[in-house]
Amino acid sequence: MTVGPAADPTNGPRPDGPRPDGTPPTTSPDVSSPAASTDTNGAPPLGTAGAIGLEAMAPDGRWVAYCQPTTDTNGDGELAVSTDARGALVGDLPDVHLSLGGEVTRIDELLGHDDSGRWLVIRDDDKPWLIDSRSGERTDLSPLAPDLRSDELFELAHRSFAFDAQGTRLLVLSHPGKHRYEAHLLTLPSRSDARLDLTKARKIQLPPGEVWRAELAPDGSWLVLHALLKHADRPTNLQWPAPPRTEPLRRCHGAFKHAGAWAQRGGQITALLASTRDPNPRPTPGFVMPVGDGWLRRERNGRLMLVRGSTQKQVASERCGARVLHGDPTRELFLISCEHYALDPPKTEGRKKAPPKYRFELYLVAPGFVGDLQADVAATRLDRPPKGSPRLVPLRPGARSVLVDMDRRRAIDLRSDDRIVSTYGPRALVRRGRGLFVYDAERDRELPIEGSIEAFPEIRGQGRYVYVEPVLVDLAEARAVLRHDTPPLAVSDDGRLLAPTRAADGESWAQGPLRWIAAPATSSDAPGATHSAD
Repeated sequence: MTVGPAADPTNGPRPDGPRPDGTPPTTSPDVSSPAASTDTNGAPPLGTAGAIGLEAMAPDGRWVAYCQPTTDTNGDGELAVSTDARGALVGDLPDVHLSLGGEVTRIDELLGHDDSGRWLVIRDDDKPWLIDSRSGERTDLSPLAPDLRSDELFELAHRSFAFDAQGTRLLVLSHPGKHRYEAHLLTLPSRSDARLDLTKARKIQLPPGEVWRAELAPDGSWLVLHALLKHADRPTNLQWPAPPRTEPLRRCHGAFKHAGAWAQRGGQITALLASTRDPNPRPTPGFVMPVGDGWLRRERNGRLMLVRGSTQKQVASERCGARVLHGDPTRELFLISCEHYALDPPKTEGRKKAPPKYRFELYLVAPGFVGDLQADVAATRLDRPPKGSPRLVPLRPGARSVLVDMDRRRAIDLRSDDRIVSTYGPRALVRRGRGLFVYDAERDRELPIEGSIEAFPEIRGQGRYVYVEPVLVDLAEARAVLRHDTPPLAVSDDGRLLAPTRAADGESWAQGPLRWIAAPATSSDAPGATHSAD
């Protein structure tokens, strides 16, 4: 099972499932209105000629962190960086440059940022700094003695810095001594003219051992610390599941990413959970994910329970042995597959062994509610962390694409040749052949998008805007607003493209400098978005 688009199917959709009406043409003329894209007025280019990569960007583009080599680190006499067959970087170690407030500065590392884009944590001159991108205020975090070590899971957030989704809290992990850790919880000022007082940070003492990662629940209600606890009465493996990183953290990459994997490395991870109202961390066996003012727990027999204080309610039975494909903390709904998973599988001695099962039923569940989605998936063998509360959740459970409408608690079957590109509020952008359409779940209809796309398009998105090579689509307006032949490295939430001079390919990075490409403004507004691509 894959979220979003997947490989070409061979079977048709379920004949009895709900289906959108109408079929857009599989090919259509190129976008003729508006005309070809133009550079944003007055915006200076970012970077210089040569290989360039994007580290991260604020949703509104107010800051951009990008990578370009400035020193011949491998001594071959030239500045160059490329990608090998495994996606790993080859050549000179790129430097990270931060563009903020009209200035570009070179920094040691980008350590973290919040989803809104207001707050950044960087390492500069070997000091950790918290930057308010709205006011430009910089706060030295050195008094908190943050643990600046990172691990090889560079695609994740830094292990020692965590923001909530609203950018109202920051969790900082420090390491004052061997097998000793502390966490510091900061409440960030909402006003740009207010200063952050580090002396008001709430210090949280943690039990002896190694803390691998610190996290905050998206709504900021829970601190989650993934720890390897030290036991005085027996030897304990305190190795992290991923090895420590020996070089500065770089998230820039070429046309495709390189990510490491370490099987059966490290010791037993225990989740330490603490409420931000009463931050006394305690071990929580079976922790799956935070859910509002509660949390989801898996018992050893596979049963899922929603825990609030001393109260527990069943979400899925041990007979199901659920894995969570999507958890919605706002609606308290969970998209699950019944994979018969248990930490302590039942003994089968003396009983006939059941034949192996390769497909598992999909359900939408909550305490006291079970909805059969009439679909199944292959084994996922993992629980996906919560990623907001989108109305439409894209799935590719088999030979068809499916949208799960979390408001109406139903599955919407699309055609077998459809690929879900993105969702935004009640709308989904769908690729069919070389064409696009927007599916409107509120009215159960398809809205064709003018313009043909590449057979294997590059896809980037932010909010209501999604670029599917070479067309930029506004989902709120259900129309193409721009055509740009060079795939951008990012899209801002007001529909601007951050485009390189030349696109990346299988061996070479994109070529700088980067330029902002303007899209015509639109007036509609709608709720948040999620993106998935082939």
